[in-house]
Amino acid sequence: AAVQNVKFDYQSGDAPQATAEVYNADADKYEIAYECWQEFENNEPVAAWYSDNGSHGSLPTITKFESGKKYVYFVMLKQKDGYSFSKDVAMTVNWESVKSSLSGEFLYAPAVKTITMPTIKVIDVVEVNDVTVSFKDGDKPVFTGNTPTDAPYYMFRCEWWELDSTTGLVSTEPEWGSDIYKNKITAFEAGKTYHYGVFVSAYGDLGNTRYVF
Repeated sequence: AAVQNVKFDYQSGDAPQATAEVYNADADKYEIAYECWQEFENNEPVAAWYSDNGSHGSLPTITKFESGKKYVYFVMLKQKDGYSFSKDVAMTVNWESVKSSLSGEFLYAPAVKTITMPTIKVIDVVEVNDVTVSFKDGDKPVFTGNTPTDAPYYMFRCEWWELDSTTGLVSTEPEWGSDIYKNKITAFEAGKTYHYGVFVSAYGDLGNTRYVF
């Protein structure tokens, strides 16, 4: 018995979806009875979602996956008329073997997949320190900015100085960014206004914590 297209790549805030399918070649033999996600705390289910919207207990309904919580996926298959599941039936979900058990005309696969939603931490303030912003006429651009070593973000790629959309200088030239500005700033000139820019990126996932701006 094979189940395919089950969605496991959920993000915090997503609602559970019914995506499991049976191969066309087997569609006359068995069908998806229902899919289930259960939220667990201290190894006990505390909420559940069922794809058939049926009543399978008294647990509150999961409406979305929440930050920092653990969820376990289950699926139930039902045989069709003229067919029955073998007591030694092998079962796969998304091409991976899973444990299953018979329950009358149903084939049940418990605890197929466990996912834990990362804890979301929002970055409210970004520090870029030690940027050289004081220049005299004729000085060459220099790039000295940095971010704190313990910050959940880092200076990605580059800093830059820009005079206009075609004139500027990127800190990583010529290895990267040399094609951004047609004209290069070789020295600052009195009376002109220059703009400083920096590309900062969040680290994203660190362990089970996800950092976002």
